[in-house]
Parts: sequence; C-alpha cells; structure tokens
Amino acid sequence: MSIGYGSQAVFLSGLNQKNDIKISAWQINHIQAITSAGRYRDYEGDVLQLTGQANCKGAKGDLSVRAALPESLMALSFYANAQENVNRIGVQVVDSEGESLSSTIPYTDSGWKELRFDFAEAEFIQAYKQGDKNGEMDFPLKRVNVVWFTNGPGETALQINSLIGWVDQAQVTNPLQFSLAISPAIESGERSLGNVVVTNYTSEPQNLTLNYLLQLDSQLVAPPSPTALGTDEARDKLSWTERNGEEVGVGTLTDGNDATCYRFNWGTNVDEAKQYIDFGEIIELRLLRVKASDANWVYKVDIEASLDGSTYEAVPGLTNLDWNGKWGEFFVPVEIPTKARRIRLRYHNNGDSMKALKLPNEISVYDGASDEPLEFPVTGQSVDAGLLNVTIPANSYKVIPFSTKEALDTGCYLFSIMNESKNPNMGWISWSTLLVLPPRDISISPDSHFGMNASWTELAAMNGLLGVGWIRFENLKWPMMSPKPGEFNFTGEVAPWRVNVDEYVETYHDLGISVLPYLFETPEFESIGPEDAGNMIFHYPPRNYEDYAEFVFQTVARYGSQTHPADVLMTEDKVSGLNLMTTYELWNEPNLDAPSWGHWIGPYDEYLKMFRLGAIAVKRADPTAQVSNGGLAGTELSLVDRFRTYVYEDGTTPLDYIDVLSVHHYTGPIAPEIATVNTNIERNGGSAGQMSFEDNLTELIEWKQRYKPEMKVWMTETGFDTGGRMAVGYREHAAYTPRNILTILGHGVDKVFVYREKGSTPTQHSSSGMLDNDLQPRPAFLTYATLIRVMDGVEHFFQVPHADENVRVYGAVKNGQLILAAWAIEDTAPLGINLGEGQVTDSFGHTGMKQVGTSFPLNIFPTYFSDFNGDVASKILSEAHDGAAE
Repeated sequence: MSIGYGSQAVFLSGLNQKNDIKISAWQINHIQAITSAGRYRDYEGDVLQLTGQANCKGAKGDLSVRAALPESLMALSFYANAQENVNRIGVQVVDSEGESLSSTIPYTDSGWKELRFDFAEAEFIQAYKQGDKNGEMDFPLKRVNVVWFTNGPGETALQINSLIGWVDQAQVTNPLQFSLAISPAIESGERSLGNVVVTNYTSEPQNLTLNYLLQLDSQLVAPPSPTALGTDEARDKLSWTERNGEEVGVGTLTDGNDATCYRFNWGTNVDEAKQYIDFGEIIELRLLRVKASDANWVYKVDIEASLDGSTYEAVPGLTNLDWNGKWGEFFVPVEIPTKARRIRLRYHNNGDSMKALKLPNEISVYDGASDEPLEFPVTGQSVDAGLLNVTIPANSYKVIPFSTKEALDTGCYLFSIMNESKNPNMGWISWSTLLVLPPRDISISPDSHFGMNASWTELAAMNGLLGVGWIRFENLKWPMMSPKPGEFNFTGEVAPWRVNVDEYVETYHDLGISVLPYLFETPEFESIGPEDAGNMIFHYPPRNYEDYAEFVFQTVARYGSQTHPADVLMTEDKVSGLNLMTTYELWNEPNLDAPSWGHWIGPYDEYLKMFRLGAIAVKRADPTAQVSNGGLAGTELSLVDRFRTYVYEDGTTPLDYIDVLSVHHYTGPIAPEIATVNTNIERNGGSAGQMSFEDNLTELIEWKQRYKPEMKVWMTETGFDTGGRMAVGYREHAAYTPRNILTILGHGVDKVFVYREKGSTPTQHSSSGMLDNDLQPRPAFLTYATLIRVMDGVEHFFQVPHADENVRVYGAVKNGQLILAAWAIEDTAPLGINLGEGQVTDSFGHTGMKQVGTSFPLNIFPTYFSDFNGDVASKILSEAHDGAAE
C-alpha cells in the first residue's frame, strides 16, 4: 500500500535534539552535527547542520536516529537542504531480522525539499553485503538512519529536520498513540527533558490531561516501563531449566537481570534442554521479548503452553524457531493469542547433538495492558510534578515539550507520565531514566588516579566531562604507524587505518588529559606468523626485536621531551620533542598466547627479551620518560614475579627496567569484593578455591614494597561487560564500576584505567562502555564521574575495617579532610558508624546535608560521606595509621 488515502503522518523525531541522534561517517573526517537556527518551508526554528570533510567521491555520512517506530509504518519522510557536495541522500533502515537496507535518490536541487521514501514504491537494497539475509524488508523496523553520499572530496554540508513516519490507519487499533522521548542524559544547568508525542487517529480533536512526576532514583530500582502490551508478566516469576527431565538451574530467565543465563559449556554435548516459566495464574500470551546470551550457541526453539502445568501444546506459529545468531534483544510475536499458566521452551537442533548450548539471559512475556492499573513506580524523593492540559488535533499529532521548573542538580532521576482515561484504549503510562551529568568544573592533572581505555578523538570532550586524568590509547600500534620497513608516519597517512596520533594526543593535551600509549602488534611484513594466520598475524612476535625497539624509539622521540637530529628520525616530517607523552607501555597482555585470541603468540620469555630492548629505546629517546611493561592479564604473583626472577645475560632483570607495573583484572559477573576468578584468563569461569581479588591485590602491593617500593602499580584494564557470557546488568555495571575502582585504589594501586569509553554491543569485550553505541552516557558514566569528583585530589586511599563482612568502607584524605565511601556488597546493610551531621553524596552525584548514625542504610551503590564530626574522623585516621605501621 502506498502513501495516500488511509495513511496518516506520525512524528518520529525533530532531528534537532543531540540526544536523539548519533553521527558517524565513512571517508568523511571531522564529521559533526550541530543544532542551529534555520528555516524550512513555513517552519522557523532549530535545524540540524551536518558538516564534514570528504576524502573521496561516494564518501558517506550516516545519522542514526533514536525514535520509536510504529509497527504499521508505510513510509518515511524528512526535510533536507543540501548546501555543498551532496550527490545522493536517503534512508537506511534495520529490519526485524537485523538486515540493513537503504534507499537513496539523486539530490541536485538547492533549498529545502521534503523527501519521501514509500516502502511499497522505493527501491530498498542491502546497505552492504549480507549473505545470510533475504534482501527484503521485514517488519517491524528496529532503527532508521538518514544517509548521504558526496560528489567528490572536499567540504560536505547539508541541513535536515523532522523525520516523519506514515502509517496505515486500517492497521491502527487504538485511537491514540503515545511516545515518550526523554533524553537519556542532560548536562548540568539544562531544563529541557525531551518531549511526548501524541498521535490522534480519530476524526475528532482529543482533550487530554497528562499527569507527570519527576523523582530521584539513586539506586536504579525503577522496573522496565510498560509496553503497549502491558508489563512483563514473567518478571520475578518462578522459572527453571531441565536437562533429561532433571532440574539443573533456577531463576535465570525471570530474575530481571539481563546478564544471568544458564549455559552448557563446550563439550557437554546436549541433545535437548527445556526451560519453564510459571506465571502463577492464567494469562494470554501476546508477545515475548528475548534477551540473548551467546547467540552462536543456541539453535532451534519450540514454545509450548500449558493451562494445568502438566500438559503442553505448541503455541501456533512458534515451533522450530531459529534463534542462532540472533544477538541482543528481539521480539517473538504470538500471532494467535494463547492462554497459558506455564510456558515451556524446548531447545534442540533437529535431532543433532549440540556441543554447547547457551540459553537466553531473560525472557519477558506480555498479555496486554487493558487489565493493568495506571500507577507511577516509587523510586525516591519527588522533585517535580504537575498536570498538563493539551488538545490533539484530529487525524494529526502534537509534540509536547517538557522542561523542569528549575535546573536539576546532578543525579539519577525517573520521569513518569500518564494519561488517565475512562476509555481503556486511551489510557497510557510510561517512564524513563534521566541522568543529569555534572558540570565541567573539575581540575584535571597527571596526578589523577583515574583513567580510561580509549581510541576515538571525537570522544575527547566526553572523557573530559567524565573527569579522567589519563587515557590509555589503544591505537598507537606498530602496523598503523609503519607502512614498510624503516618508514614511520604518525599523522594518519598509513592505510587502511589512517590513525592521526598527532591530532589525537594534541586534542587530549589541550584538555589537560595525559595519554598512555601501548606500543603493540607486529606489522605483517615483520611478523613470524604463518600465512594463514589472518588478522592474528599481528599478534605474533617480530622477526627482529631490534625493529620493535626502533618503533619504540621513533614514537618516544616524537612525543617525548627530547629533540633529536633529523638523521635518526624515520618520519618524513622529522618532528621530535613534542613533549606530549611521559609514559609508554610496551605491548599488551603478553602472557596470553592462544593462537586464536592471544596477544603474544610465542614464548613469554621471548617477550621479556624484546621488552628489554624496547625499554632501553624509551630511555635513549627520552631519559625522563617512564617505562611500563605490557599490561599483564592478571594480578597473581606467579605472573608478576617472573619480572624479578628472569635474568638477562648482563645480570639485570625485567624489573630493573620497569618504572610502572601494568596489570589487568576482570571479575566478570561477580562482585569485585568476593570474586576469585580473573575472567580475562579463566574464560570459562575458573574454578572454586582460588585466591580472592582483594587478597591478590594485597599480595601484589606487598611484593612491590618488598622488591621495588619506588615503582608505581597501575591497573590499566578493568571493567564489566553488559553483554555476552560474562555480563552484568546495567544496574550492577553502574554499582560495580566505582566499587571496583575504590577496591583497587584502597589496596595501594596508584591509577585505574576503566575498559572502556564506548560500547554496548551485547558481546564480550564490546559492551563495557561508559557510553553506549549511540554515544549516550550509561548510568556507569555518572557513577564514575561522581567518584572522580568526590575523590579528585586525594593522595592516598585506605580500607577502614568493618565488623560486617557484607560491608566495605574506604577512606581518603582530601585537603586535610577525611572522606569515606561505603556500600553493601549485596542487598542492604547498616553503616555501623556514627558520623553525626555531614555531607552525603549518592553514587550519581546528588548531594545534601544529613544526620548519619549507625543505622544509616547502605546499598550496593557507594555512598560518600564528608565534612562530618572531626573526632570521628580523627579516630578513623589514627586507627588507619596504626594499622599501616603494623
């Protein structure tokens, strides 16, 4: 069906709110999207200005739009004004099967123009080769992007505004449609929260009274917002897993934690497994939401329903579903609504044995919204509330902006809104988490204890807002700097990577942020790896370790504090002595040698030989520079002591050359205080009875004090995934991040670098970002930013003993004043210390004066206490001093 009779416009996005969009590009440098005043058609207001520098003809700009897409979507339209170097413009969508399809048209006009893309008439082709997809648009759509291509190299510029969807009215069941579009995060001082869009499908205007509430949510306890089909009927209900009729696991499907799942690891050879959900009453199945774990290891699924809990029948249309390769979140519609007291999911591979099986993290079940009360969740102190009377025109829509009466303080909030109506088809409720980020008022210096693993120049400003003092740069890699033997380039001219290190380091230098590079990987022309090694060729040792040392020298000569004569420099521009770096890490995780994923595919002692040559090269290029070993995957003494026991021919040891000891540790889905496994090494989860992470840290620092007390210890990688088989949920991600950092610093480590700046792809190592893939701050961004601001300027951290094993308390002195951080490892616990009146800051930065007694409630998020009773502070400091002396 084409746009025309029976179709109606639906507002999707104004394309002018920075939180609604994400800009990226292929072969366009310095791409940016800026909201500016403009005019299109009869509209005067903000428009989105897109600019960049194209490298070639056919360079692509790509604007991802955050919008709720109706299921009955027939077409898309938006306004565009191509100003310079635009050849084609169009839309790119991701359908329900994860296939990317695009449609573009030539753009030769000047001035504003409305562009429409009718799904029935426009030609949509695969945006790139996707051999496992069908080449057709499968509904509902997941995402829409606005894309454009250039005529040639040079400046490219255009303006766009107002993404509109067109729907088939005949497929719309409710007279009103509501969409809440609250910004995930706003900066301090902003008042605009976003908007609500109401679409009226009736032929009469509709007068509505919207009830809204803004409250604190400092523990992220808000349940998922209801869908159009109601709330999750499976949440917190009984669920279990069976193999061969025997129960093997309980609760993982319905515990509200998107990171827990039941798995049968490699070699189990499973023929069949079943999972059950008991709703406790009979409901009507209408929709299932599935959050996958490791989608490479799940195959076919049959979904069956039971009214009595013993007899099961197949749900129509839900037999032999193929879930292999379906990553992340996806929906399973129930075409024929089916009544059930229980459902059973049967996992199989059509009779073939499965070497491993990884079952879903979470399954949500929806039965409709007509029987559910409209009630706001209670999460904390109310900040703003009110009623808003609006009129929605007939057969049209209205965008209703929301702003707070006053600028909000830093913190985590929940914005809720409802339309109460006697007509059940017009009632609606929704809510959304809002992060208010701290002001950019932090003083950044090399003394900072806080760092980030990073690689994007474009994210420097966000890392500056976060407040980290150090960046561990991931892309100063030998192959990216050296196109052939004896030649180096650091300004982005080495294909295909084109990493401009000068620009990157200067950008961070201007922000006051120090850069720690790790000099890593072997160029293909230098690698000893076999021809069939693929991309792992870069992880084999070089043929000549002196060549690695030359790469190190050229890097340090350029970015260190010493200038050098041109005849020793192997760059075309002969630049040296830029004085932009002080510390250099030589390689990365050289103790991981697996041919399929290791970083040094060779004997570890060979790395130690090469390390010495690299360390000497650092000092030769800049005697004031600090040398760090390639960060070890682990903190155990069995790893680090090799630096002391390995002896070179001249009698020195690797430890003699190390100024900064670099280590890595990941605790996977386990809270850092009780974890006994480093999941970066024990990738199958490890074994029971190993030493705890806290004890490992204690031994590590004692070892350092015994053998080289002047040496610093930096934790250059640590963090938590929110996807994959070692994942935590978003709530735990936000709580564990500051707890983990405080635990590490409190045991004597000098700096901690979180892994990493960006990533929410639901796989291991790709989902640990402080920003999501759309570059929006996640809750952990704000808990890390709060920790940095509370503890910025602290010289020393220490653990405060506590009688309750479920409580951790750490102290630090800042400007002569004691600061405490305390939390419960699990659930809640009393503080147990009478601090009196003082300043209390929650993990999300919301601060106030409170009376703090022994019964003050702690939760899994750190709470920070300062400016309290001086006698209590003196006693804590005295006991800490006595304990250190012992």
